[in-house]
Amino acid sequence: LPAGGLAVLFGPSGGGKSFVALDMGMSVATGTPWAGFATKSGPVVYVSAEGSAGLQQRVNAWMLARGVETVDKDKLRFCLEPIQLMDQMATKGFIQELETLPSPPSLVIIDTMARCLVGGDENSARDVGLFVRGADQVRTSTGAAVMIVHHTGKKGTSERGSSALRAAADAMLSLQVENGVIRLKVDKLKDAPATAPVLHLRLEPEGNSCVVTLV
Repeated sequence: LPAGGLAVLFGPSGGGKSFVALDMGMSVATGTPWAGFATKSGPVVYVSAEGSAGLQQRVNAWMLARGVETVDKDKLRFCLEPIQLMDQMATKGFIQELETLPSPPSLVIIDTMARCLVGGDENSARDVGLFVRGADQVRTSTGAAVMIVHHTGKKGTSERGSSALRAAADAMLSLQVENGVIRLKVDKLKDAPATAPVLHLRLEPEGNSCVVTLV
């Protein structure tokens, strides 16, 4: 994830996108290595637009699996309702909330795009452009990277909706599932000196939930 950039993590429904996004977010918030790679530690805000069901169990399972006893509340915050990034007033209100935090976030995760695009059309370049403008306003106001969690289309090989999202993104992360194994690939990365490795992950039971582990 490029610092201060716009990233998109896309994959099929039920494929483990939110588990991977939470794993990334909590790794950044705690400075814990992610999938064997070092992370640049910083505050994280996770917009769980689909609500809080199972979220605490996922957090507890991650801490147990990673051996993390506590997470500083100033390093990890959750927003349990959608932020309508197409709407200028809603975006402005969200940014004002972020400005009240003790430190500006390093990473803001929007999970999912569909829940934060209510009233908009994912296939419309105009509507997606307005959504991206809202995400960019969050980035420029806070200096944070913004990662959008999104669904794949019917074929399951590319992100759903307008190509305006891909055009605007600094990084596109493709998540596919084959025989229970999550295949995570960097589909696009601006200004990258080399191709990133393909990672193979699996959801393993932990406590009352699951955690992402390398295969």
